[in-house]
Amino acid sequence: MARSVPKASAPVPGSSARDPGRHELRDPATEGAAARVDPAAPPSVDHSTEQAFRAVFDMLPDSVVVHTGRHILFANAAALGLFGAPSEAALKSRTIQDLLPPEYHAAADRRTRLILEEGRSVDRAQSQRLKFDGRMIEVETTSAPIVWEGRRAIVAVSRDITARLRAERALELRVADLELAREIHERQSAQLRALAEELRQARDAAETANQNKSEFLANMSHELRTPLNAIMGFSEVIKEQMLGAVGVPQYAEYARDIYTSGAHLLDIINNILDLSKIESGKFELHEGDVSITQVAAAVRRIVSGRAAVAGLVLEVAVPDDLPNVHGDERGIKQILLNLLSNAIKFTPRGGRVRLSGWVNADGSLSLSVTDTGIGIASENFDRILAPFGQVDSPLARDHQGTGLGLPLVKAMIELHGGRFDLDSTLGEGATATIVIPKPRTRPNGQRKTGVLGPR
Repeated sequence: MARSVPKASAPVPGSSARDPGRHELRDPATEGAAARVDPAAPPSVDHSTEQAFRAVFDMLPDSVVVHTGRHILFANAAALGLFGAPSEAALKSRTIQDLLPPEYHAAADRRTRLILEEGRSVDRAQSQRLKFDGRMIEVETTSAPIVWEGRRAIVAVSRDITARLRAERALELRVADLELAREIHERQSAQLRALAEELRQARDAAETANQNKSEFLANMSHELRTPLNAIMGFSEVIKEQMLGAVGVPQYAEYARDIYTSGAHLLDIINNILDLSKIESGKFELHEGDVSITQVAAAVRRIVSGRAAVAGLVLEVAVPDDLPNVHGDERGIKQILLNLLSNAIKFTPRGGRVRLSGWVNADGSLSLSVTDTGIGIASENFDRILAPFGQVDSPLARDHQGTGLGLPLVKAMIELHGGRFDLDSTLGEGATATIVIPKPRTRPNGQRKTGVLGPR
């Protein structure tokens, strides 16, 4: 600890220059080896070394102040800077209490008594000081007793720790923020883990339910198809009179109705089973090069009778030179059949249904079915593209169906990497378009077969 060095007092007239009651620091070069310092007494300084010690203290970076507990007796240059005093005289004009906030006065008095009466030192005490301009600063002070001009005094070495404490408090706040952030992160992580577990359980339950649904549909498909095949087979024999003429012509008409109803029911079963397989990722594409021209012609033959009965004009505008498509032929045929059947179902007598195809600028292939039917409001698009979704309106109420046609079209074309577009205005007809990406197109005559596994 650097102790401040007091100004030596002059000898009192008529007294000895060497007062035995005073402990002084003497210069050995002038006083000789006989000069000694009592280690138990506070240090003091004679006048001959004052300037030297002052010069040393002014070089110190820490504030050095000698005071009586109230009055300031000495201050070095760093002390002037610490308190913002213009001069040592200005600083001495203040009392120690003037430089302390009121709440520190009592503690300062106790510390003064401890040092002056018991001769103790106080190391690195933290407190606040008032600068000349009224600002408050934080200081760390070490105080010790000293003899100044023949009386006991206190030397206080202080250091401004305002910036350090501010940095420490900022660090503490930062640590507290980080701790809070860590706690929040841990809570959120726990919540996310719990949510992930809930989602996993929900996913497992959904997969189990989906598996059960697929197994149920497969079993039901088998159970329904077996009697349906018999019904359709025998009804076809009767309606075609393969084993001989039917005595009552009305029986042949009944057999025709039975066959038509059985075929319709079989289509529904197949659609449900196909859509279920696609949704569960178990539908297999049996791929090969498919002639769109031939598929369009085949579909036209299937639906032309329905169009004629409904009083509609059916047009097919698919160029013969349209590229082949590498895909599942049954799936592509089902797409066109569903789109044409849907258009025929919702187009009033006297309307038109048109199937057309073309190659786009990017090399993709588009197939479109346009009708002049009842149309669909745009706000109902999402509903009719959902499985079993139907629009409840006076125009659509007379055209009941399963609601599987368009969802199956969308799922099947997306399975081929394409997309399904729907454009319609209520009361003005609709246009349904599938777009097959360029990588699936093949020049006419190119053959390439294969089967993709479950997706």
